[in-house]
Amino acid sequence: MGAEMGITADETSSGGTWRVRIRSSAGDVLGAGILLGSETVLTCAHVIPDDGLPVPATEVLVDLVEVPDTEPVPARVADGCWVPQRSDGCGDVALLRLGRPQPAEHAAPLYRLPPVLGRPVWMGGFPEGLDNGHYLRARTAGRVGPRAEWVGLDPASRRDVVRKGFSGAGVEDEATRHVIGMVVSRYDDPPGIPSAERLSVSYMIPVETILRHLPVVHRWVRGDPGVDRPLVSRLTAGVQDVGFAQRLAVWLRREPLTGRAGIVDVETVVIESGDRVRYEALSRAITLADRELSGGGPDEALSAAPHGTVPPLGSVDLAIDVTRRTDTEVALRVADRMDLRSPGDTSPLSRVRANAVPLTIVAVGVDRARDPEALVRFMKLLADRGSRLEHQGSFIRGGYPRPADADFVFSAGLLPGADRRSTAREVSGDFAAVFRDTPRARELMRYLASADAQRAWGRKTAGRSAHPFFANRDVPLDAQGDDAVDRRIATALRDSASLCLDASDAMPTRMRLAFQRAALTYLSDTTERPDGLLRSLEKVRRRLRGDPDQPWLSTVCG
Repeated sequence: MGAEMGITADETSSGGTWRVRIRSSAGDVLGAGILLGSETVLTCAHVIPDDGLPVPATEVLVDLVEVPDTEPVPARVADGCWVPQRSDGCGDVALLRLGRPQPAEHAAPLYRLPPVLGRPVWMGGFPEGLDNGHYLRARTAGRVGPRAEWVGLDPASRRDVVRKGFSGAGVEDEATRHVIGMVVSRYDDPPGIPSAERLSVSYMIPVETILRHLPVVHRWVRGDPGVDRPLVSRLTAGVQDVGFAQRLAVWLRREPLTGRAGIVDVETVVIESGDRVRYEALSRAITLADRELSGGGPDEALSAAPHGTVPPLGSVDLAIDVTRRTDTEVALRVADRMDLRSPGDTSPLSRVRANAVPLTIVAVGVDRARDPEALVRFMKLLADRGSRLEHQGSFIRGGYPRPADADFVFSAGLLPGADRRSTAREVSGDFAAVFRDTPRARELMRYLASADAQRAWGRKTAGRSAHPFFANRDVPLDAQGDDAVDRRIATALRDSASLCLDASDAMPTRMRLAFQRAALTYLSDTTERPDGLLRSLEKVRRRLRGDPDQPWLSTVCG
């Protein structure tokens, strides 16, 4: 592949010789394109004249404008590489096959690079009157366009907005010289708006979206994918844990964090070992949020998905399975994903410390990392450098391929405002309930609550895929697991000043469902005050007060 591309694995741009101009057979400028390899040009589908056929057969001329003494090259749409703009606005990409091969050293270095806010870029096109080319500067400006496929480009000045002749132009990252996208469109406010207030914005299709529509482009792309392979899900419309899927979508739907000083935005989720339903909801959300993975055809399946469970396209920049990885290995993955540079010290951690890292990151299996506490410290560094983190924990370790590699670590160091000195812990638990009050039922409940029963339960299940832990101080630690980590979990439960359930766990079913819906509604738009939602919840609470079929727990802590 390297020979075909004509550039070594660590090189960047070849000086812009990959920029091409596309003209009609009559010589009129149609737009721009990007040379890939020696025989292929990437451009927008709308650049190619419509001749009434399902796939245009019109021949166009391609000029390598920055390569001296080159002749125009005839080109046509390559077989199977035509993705016109769909009815929903997605697509609009195409590959052209050149009639004559060109020197491969002129090919573009396409690169998977998250189009985070504020990244300086530039692009060269061929507007009317400037047939030999003109360059514009801009900064990336967030997800926009059909199904958020596009990325906005805020112009450096009012003169730096793309115009006819720029469609298909490569968007080059100013710092790395990588080609990270392709110009597709622009927006202008209507003439009635005062000129001083009028908005004009350019748009690009990022490389990962191009890959989703034209997988053959993979051969010309560098940079690792944004999602580790174990976290990829086969997309389906349905999801079993709708509430958890909605919670993930709400978190991913928030605006990017660049420019919000001092922000630490971390979401911690516990997925117990063997909980395939919740794990599948997580991997589904990651896959749907990734530009490269989230389908390529029409979105009927997504339109049938449960309400509020589909996150925005491009809302995850990096999803890492950190199982058995060190903090340095994870830092390398982050630094390579962002193509971070550091003067002098080139270690992964130094590359991260020297740069802002405005990514949305999902880290799965933090408690199974090589050194969980070191990784938590690195995650804190990422949050301080501008990242948003989804921290996944699995505190029941049974069933892991190598349980000895997993550890137990509290999340207080990641949570903003958390009291790290507190020994109060939020827990979940198994419950036994009496539905018919009889002497034998009472005897059974007393036995289940006794140290004898819990000691026997723990010793009989130790070594299996899942075993219980007990807050009962009379149950010895050696009855609660098989190794030192299990003992640490049991000790933490025994020595905690207070063990508390989630407040919603203490609510009757109807109250809990109303509370969860209200929480999701509020989190979907935190600019709205929650007063109305709180009044609605209070009405539900009053209706349920005294209802024997809707009992409340008297306390959530003990």
